[in-house]
Amino acid sequence: MIRLLFWQIVRKFAFLVPISGTRKMLRKKWDRKIEFAKLTRKAKFSVKKGNELILNRPAAAKIHVHGKGNKIVFKEANGEPLPLEISVTGDGNTIEIGENVHIENLISLRIIADNSRVKIGENTALNCGELYLAENDSLIAIGSECLFSWNTNLWCTDGHSIVDTQTKALTNRGKFIEIGDHVWVGKDVKIGKNVKIASGCIVGWGSVVTKSFEEENCVIAGVPAAVVKRGRTWDAAMPEDYDKRLK
Repeated sequence: MIRLLFWQIVRKFAFLVPISGTRKMLRKKWDRKIEFAKLTRKAKFSVKKGNELILNRPAAAKIHVHGKGNKIVFKEANGEPLPLEISVTGDGNTIEIGENVHIENLISLRIIADNSRVKIGENTALNCGELYLAENDSLIAIGSECLFSWNTNLWCTDGHSIVDTQTKALTNRGKFIEIGDHVWVGKDVKIGKNVKIASGCIVGWGSVVTKSFEEENCVIAGVPAAVVKRGRTWDAAMPEDYDKRLK
């Protein structure tokens, strides 16, 4: 409550900053602080005994852990609260979020399985979206220095069984989603089970990724996704800013 009031008061007197560009930048920064303070104020934890939370930075949403032997680790970072809704129902699961991970808007992370794992590498940035594991011994691993745009969904399961009509064998077990380092995933992308995306790749807006792409530095796009360009990677700078660097 005190933190929220502090940043609201600071924001109110932004007009006293004499330089308009600086004033605009500070207002944006202070608005972010206010948003985080509101989320932190509403944060709720429901963690049963027998589970472990190691939160070296604050959470700004909800954490529900119902099971035993589960472990959630937020590694030491820049101190901003993480706007996450984490729900774990099962035993022996692990969630590890690396240093300097930035989450712009609410991410939902759900595990309804046993012995499954989520790992997000350092310096990765995510906007709103969902990570979902529903099968035992499954994995979602995101590398370092990745960028995930708005409304991206990683589902390491189909949710229901597909069986061979002759043998009755299960044919669609969800095992993993593995994203390499420095991968840019565009807006509204859906990534399904048993998919690997190599380092340096770009996944185009609205794509549905249903198979692995193990060649680095490619542009992957479409429904279903396919390689559309090779020998490409990306930079976080806006195009005009990147262009100025080259001059």
